[in-house]
Amino acid sequence: MKMTMRSGLITSVLLLLAACGTVQPPPELETAAVRGGFRFSNKSASAYSENTAGCKTTSVGISAYKTRQKEIKGAKAESNAVDFYLSRYNQCKESGFSISGSGRSKNFSISKHLTTATLTATFRACRENFSNGTPVCGPAELTLSWKGQGGLTRRRSTEQVKTPSYTETYRFKGVSRGATASGSFSFRGKTYKLSFPVFSDETFEGASLFSGRGSYVKITK
Repeated sequence: MKMTMRSGLITSVLLLLAACGTVQPPPELETAAVRGGFRFSNKSASAYSENTAGCKTTSVGISAYKTRQKEIKGAKAESNAVDFYLSRYNQCKESGFSISGSGRSKNFSISKHLTTATLTATFRACRENFSNGTPVCGPAELTLSWKGQGGLTRRRSTEQVKTPSYTETYRFKGVSRGATASGSFSFRGKTYKLSFPVFSDETFEGASLFSGRGSYVKITK
């Protein structure tokens, strides 16, 4: 039996994983050359909020994740990362700025039953004024903790494609929990306090925790 796979299907697998975990798939897994199949696992924590007070609107988005992949034939890949975004805009003055950055999240941990998660990360970020497109970049520090709230939501799916020449099978199961989150973000001498409520399906704002695993196998006849 010779096992192969198409890049289109692995992209679909990774996008489904990202949708369940509210995180983006790591670049090294998007381009990984997998033959025969693989197993993967993902743990992630995310938070998003948008607040308006008078003329001012502040938006903050954070995601941290650990992703592991193991080919059926033995090769392994692992990625730990964090993404951050903050923007403030004054509609009355038509002015504001955004700060964004990403990097590795070596100090990211999440409990087995999604009751807590902690993140401490240092990465490169850039600030850009909306009225002036010249970015200013430098090191940033992010510290955030999540506390699970409410019950667990479980997801499970199995998809199979059969043709005269091959059979592809994708299995996935995951669990998520709403959470509150708080912490701080520091950049170029200024510290921003962060606070997030429990994630809401209606507003798509708030914090949540996720853990999942799955597999992809292709059998060529």
